[in-house]
Amino acid sequence: MPPIAPINGTLEALDALGIATVNVFSYGIMFGGGLMWAFNISTLAELKNRIKMPLDLKSEEPGNGADDGTGTWLAAAIVLKEEKERQNRARKEGISKETPVV
Repeated sequence: MPPIAPINGTLEALDALGIATVNVFSYGIMFGGGLMWAFNISTLAELKNRIKMPLDLKSEEPGNGADDGTGTWLAAAIVLKEEKERQNRARKEGISKETPVV
């Protein structure tokens, strides 16, 4: 039995894409909110402070032109790289001290 109204495949596909997009964004927002709830973060400023605190980064003064935060992320990457190099160096020194000389 044919449908009563003709089906427009393009319109149906566009409608399905819109619904799927809304669903994906809503799950993303729920996931982000769940992470913020799990880590007890209530504002964006608190999130920034939690990221800066373990890395010992200084907060930038407002109005100095660095609004995009590129310097902060670059400084964080440098700090993490130096910490990783320090740990690798300490591990190598520990291994070389423990191996007997033959």
